Amino acid sequence: MTAVPAARPVYLDEPHRRTAEKLLAWSLRHCTCARGREYHERGAYLAATYDAYCAPRRTTGPEVDAGTLFVLLVFLVEDVTVAENEELVRFIRTGAVDDRNEGVACLRAILETLHRKGIATDRLEETFRAWASRARAEQALSVEDLTVETYWPYRQHTILVPLFLECWTTELGLHLTTDVEAALDASGLPELAAHLVVRVNDLGSLDRDAARRVDDGHVVDINSVLLLEPTLGSREAAVRHLVEQHNLDVEQFTARATRLLAEHGHAEPRLRDRIELIRHQTNGNVASVRHLTDRYPGSRLRLRDLRAIPDMMEVPSDLVR
Repeated sequence: MTAVPAARPVYLDEPHRRTAEKLLAWSLRHCTCARGREYHERGAYLAATYDAYCAPRRTTGPEVDAGTLFVLLVFLVEDVTVAENEELVRFIRTGAVDDRNEGVACLRAILETLHRKGIATDRLEETFRAWASRARAEQALSVEDLTVETYWPYRQHTILVPLFLECWTTELGLHLTTDVEAALDASGLPELAAHLVVRVNDLGSLDRDAARRVDDGHVVDINSVLLLEPTLGSREAAVRHLVEQHNLDVEQFTARATRLLAEHGHAEPRLRDRIELIRHQTNGNVASVRHLTDRYPGSRLRLRDLRAIPDMMEVPSDLVR
């Protein structure tokens, strides 16, 4: 597998730097791999950057929030082999612990962090199981037969957006009443957010994914730009298509969120916080990719025309339709 370019540590502020240091210290304490300190420094910096832009709050105190640890988990499992990924999936599905797997250690730490705060994790664990099921199935796919449409049922889970949102929803106590939770799900906002994050990540990592040599020993990465290229006739056309779809989805998200708040916001005040959590993650993902130029070469140019989801408090009422 082609190595990911080393991330140059350009810190936004001192909290960003401190989070990276905390995550690196955690990684080194639990390191069981042969990848070395530089690998963990890179992962800690990447995770701290996404945390700085996407998390609803910064980690304070000596213990790292579960949502922040989850972002570290994303980078711990990113470059793993299929065998290592299977170990993590097995732990999620059965509870079988392999202390040699850093992803397993990180996931256990996420759950233990929440348990120490007296927070129930049943829903979060169910979301992890849903991810594990899709992750296993995704690795059995034949890239040659895939289209964006056939890949999406897997990708919306393996992009890890539902897990990030569930981690922070659990951490912050933002679960809604049953009827409003159902209305949020029916609105399609979480799925739209997953679409937005997938497109941005694929646009950002296009150069790396296009150059990557497929290695049968590692987890397969699939880029929607490359899937669309044969159908649309060129890579440039595929990029334009994803940018246009992103902006259309931003409009859809804004209209649906505004309507949902008008219908349920007064009865369930936490709904606004949940929508803000989704909005913050989605916009923050764009900012993270733009910031990490070493990891995502060429991404600033490709992302320059992307629109951001506006603050729902500032949306004109005529957008509700």
